[in-house]
Amino acid sequence: MSNQEKKYEYLSKKHVDEMREVCDEIIKELQKKVKDYFTFDPRLIGSGEKRLVTYEVDSKSYDLDYNLILQRDKKNMIKNPKKVKEYFIQKLNEINPDYNFKFAENSTSVITSRLKTKINSFQFKFDLAIMYESNNGNLLKLVYDKPDIYIWNEVQHTKDYQKKYKELKRNKKFVTIKKSYLDKKNDKNHRDHSSFSIFIETINEVYDGMKNDK
Repeated sequence: MSNQEKKYEYLSKKHVDEMREVCDEIIKELQKKVKDYFTFDPRLIGSGEKRLVTYEVDSKSYDLDYNLILQRDKKNMIKNPKKVKEYFIQKLNEINPDYNFKFAENSTSVITSRLKTKINSFQFKFDLAIMYESNNGNLLKLVYDKPDIYIWNEVQHTKDYQKKYKELKRNKKFVTIKKSYLDKKNDKNHRDHSSFSIFIETINEVYDGMKNDK
C-alpha cells in the first residue's frame, strides 16, 4: 500500500490506555533524569483526549505523540538546540531498555521510541517533540535538518490552542473536531503533516467556524 493510500481509523480506548500508562511512566522517569537541567510539561496530542488516537489500518501501527514543553532551562542550554536534543536522547536511552523499547531515534522533529514487540497485534511507537513557548505565545519546536543543523522552528497558530479546545468542548463541538481530524488524517494533502499540526489546524478551523456562527 502506497503512502497516499494509507487509511486511518480511531483506536479503541482499551489499547490507548494500556500504552499510555507505559509512556507516562517513561516520561516521569525522563523528568527525573533531566531535572538538573530542565523541567518540562508533557502534553499528549489532543490535550490528552484518548479518542483522537488513530492507527494505520493496513500495518496495524499506531503511536502516541507528546509535546514536552520546556519550562525551566537551568543551565542556559536552550540556546544550543543540538545539545538539548542530544541530552534528551541520551537520558531516554537510559530508560527505554527497562520498558522493552529500542534505543531512541533522532527523527526530524521528534524523538522516536519503538516497542521491540507487538502488543495486542499492534505495532507501537511514541514520539516526543521538544518545545518551548515564544514571547508571542506560539510554540517553538526543536527541528533537526540534516546533515547537522538544529533550529527552534515556530509552529504557527499554536497560541491559546488549549483554551480554544476547552471552549469547543464546552460548546459540544467535540464530534465536529473528531470527524474533521480523521478526515484530515486520511486526506492525501495532509500525509506529510504531523498529528500535532493536523490537530492545531482542526481546532482553529472549528473554533473560527463556531465564532462565525454566533
